[in-house]
Amino acid sequence: MADANDVNPAPIDACSGGCADNQVCDVDGDVDAGIARRTCVSGCGLGGCDAGFCRRVPGTANFQCVTPSNTCAGAACGPGQQACVANECSCLVSARGTQDTCQGVGQWCRGKACASPARYEECTIGGAPCPTGEVCRNVFGSAPNQIAFCLKDCSANQDACDVGENCAGGSLNACLPSGLFNGGECSQNIPLDGGFDDAGAPLPTDGGFRRFPDGGLIIRTVPVGNTCLVRNAMGAIVDTPGAGRGNCTYAGFRVWRFGFFPFDTCMPPGTAALGQRCVRDLTVGNDATRCATGLECAYTGGTTDAGFDEGICLKACNANPSKPGFVSQPACGTGEACVNLYRYTDPDDNSVLGVCMKKCNVFSATTSTCGPLASSPTSCVPASADGQLSLSLDGEGICVPQQRTIAATGARCDQTDPFRGAACGNAQVCSSNTLTDPATCIQVCDTSCVGVDGGTPPARCATQPNATCPSGRTCRRASSTTGATVGYCQ
Repeated sequence: MADANDVNPAPIDACSGGCADNQVCDVDGDVDAGIARRTCVSGCGLGGCDAGFCRRVPGTANFQCVTPSNTCAGAACGPGQQACVANECSCLVSARGTQDTCQGVGQWCRGKACASPARYEECTIGGAPCPTGEVCRNVFGSAPNQIAFCLKDCSANQDACDVGENCAGGSLNACLPSGLFNGGECSQNIPLDGGFDDAGAPLPTDGGFRRFPDGGLIIRTVPVGNTCLVRNAMGAIVDTPGAGRGNCTYAGFRVWRFGFFPFDTCMPPGTAALGQRCVRDLTVGNDATRCATGLECAYTGGTTDAGFDEGICLKACNANPSKPGFVSQPACGTGEACVNLYRYTDPDDNSVLGVCMKKCNVFSATTSTCGPLASSPTSCVPASADGQLSLSLDGEGICVPQQRTIAATGARCDQTDPFRGAACGNAQVCSSNTLTDPATCIQVCDTSCVGVDGGTPPARCATQPNATCPSGRTCRRASSTTGATVGYCQ
């Protein structure tokens, strides 16, 4: 049996990159234990598990320890499959990559099985193969501490890179995100806004742009969520004067040891409009499945037959919490929430890329049911927009785009993370009671509408949507948190 020190992550300072899936952000710290404020710690307690893996119970805010296993239901498990989930051999993965049990075989955990690395994921030179047309190349460090990634090969054609990439020559000869080249941070022109110049003369308000004496435009750096100026492979701006057509988004690498490292990059826009389908296939010419200016592709639709993530285009926003004197921009409209789609925390406390989803409440007479966005159906899921709670405490939620197919109430579902698409209908969650039970679509209910010790439920329960369960089902607590009213019909 594995030792706990081998399988539980060490505390991570500042929660700056988002905590692992088996960790929580300790906002208070523990001076006696030497743990500072805002530190990622094990969700199973300060000491983690005595042995095994700490894992979140799907669809809840609770955690439990899972014992590694080499067999499941009498069947031998493959390399990297170290747990039984729903009586099937399964690998284990976390949001930061540090607990991916497929690392030992040079692969990544997808679903229940280990699979070869995808683009921008760490790989082992000479190990599991990269996708067709890609190569495993060392990008950082040197042997024995080199870190290699799967990258598109451009050794034979410098123009072979996909949209948003540039070919790095020399010994690499592979495509990298354009944000790594030529100061590729996102930027905009600064428009003339009236006011006065340095000499005190009034500035025009004709929509022009400030220029240096040599005629060059003044530009400003902007964070993710904003529109930005598209550049060519040489770093020159190709947009006409204006705010820019591109979308400032994340590109990044997934590393087994350190997790996900995002950085800002300006992605040229496509033509897919709000609510329309988008795909992570960035091959040149696929403009129709890339989002237009001001939109971000929320990968909520599962994967295509070719293995690409797909979803729908949603308005980009800044999901970083507003602070006194600072309002997060760009913001969503009235009745919308900025969803922290990647569950990321900006170490500079500036901007986090999010998408706008309509707010809902499973217990509201007016918002418990979500309508479609354009032609894309959505479900009201009681999950918090900031990504910290997979199940809200009071029924507040977001209208999440549905996956291509959704399961019926009580049927098995395969996506417990609502940020990856609603797998069930309105006021339902895809969850299981334990890590060993299969996830199913479960209707939610209001635990305060259950009469306790013969008491009478509040009058609102007679008309409130989803207040009680269908005949034969009982409303049971889904969270041990004090004040939580969302329960499961079981």
